[in-house]
Amino acid sequence: MGGQALLPLAIFLISAGTYLCCAAGAVIAADGATKILLGVIAGVFIANLAIIGHDAVHRSFTSSRWLNRVLGTLAFLPALHPYGRWEHHHNRVHHRYTAQIGVDNAYSPMTIEQYRKASAERRLYYRFIRSLAGQPFFYMIDIWLPKIFLPLPSETRGFRKSDWIDLSIVYGWLGCYVAALTLLAQLYSDQVFGAALWNAAVFGFIIPFFIWNLFISFVTIVQQGAQREIDELAHAVT
Repeated sequence: MGGQALLPLAIFLISAGTYLCCAAGAVIAADGATKILLGVIAGVFIANLAIIGHDAVHRSFTSSRWLNRVLGTLAFLPALHPYGRWEHHHNRVHHRYTAQIGVDNAYSPMTIEQYRKASAERRLYYRFIRSLAGQPFFYMIDIWLPKIFLPLPSETRGFRKSDWIDLSIVYGWLGCYVAALTLLAQLYSDQVFGAALWNAAVFGFIIPFFIWNLFISFVTIVQQGAQREIDELAHAVT
C-alpha cells in the first residue's frame, strides 16, 4: 500500500471532515439561512463521499482491496448505503444489465406502450419523478427504501452474513449520528431534548440527505434515460 494510499486517504478525510463540520455547523448555527446553507453543503459532500464509495466498491479508489472495503463502507454511511447492497445492485446488476428495461435496477423509462397502458396514478407518478420537483424522490422511494435501507423479503432472501453486518453498521451509524448531533445542539444552544432532536434531525440529517437524493436521482434518470434513447437510436439505424 505505502505512499499510494496517502492521496486517497487525504481525499476521503477531507471530504468526510467537511461533511461532518457542515452538518455540525448546521445544527449549532443560530440563524435559519446559515443552517439551511450548511445543510445543503453537507448534502453535496454526502454525494462526494458516495462517489468515493462508488470508486472503492469498484476497487479503483486505492490499490488495496481491504482499504477499499474500509473506505467504501465508511464513505457510504452518510448516504445510508450498506457496502454490500451497493456492490450487488450497482456492480453485479446495473453494470451487467445497463439500460435493459425490467432487468437493470436503476431507472427504466416507460415505452410509449407502457405509458398508455399504465393507470392514471402510475402516469401521474411517472410524470412527477421526471419533473424538477420530483427529482429528490425517485431514487429514495423506488430504489433506496425497498432495495437498500429497508430491503424487502425478495432482497433479503439472497443476503449473505456480510450483508446483514453491513446493514447493521448503517443502522448503528444513523442512530449514533443523530444522537451525537442532538447532544451537540443541547450543548451549544441549551435546547431541551425535543427541540435539540428536531434541530439535529432536520438540519443535520434531513436537509443533507434530501440534497444527496436530488443528486443521485437526477444522475440516475438522466444517464439511464439517455442510454435508452441511444440504444433505441442505434437499433433504428441498424
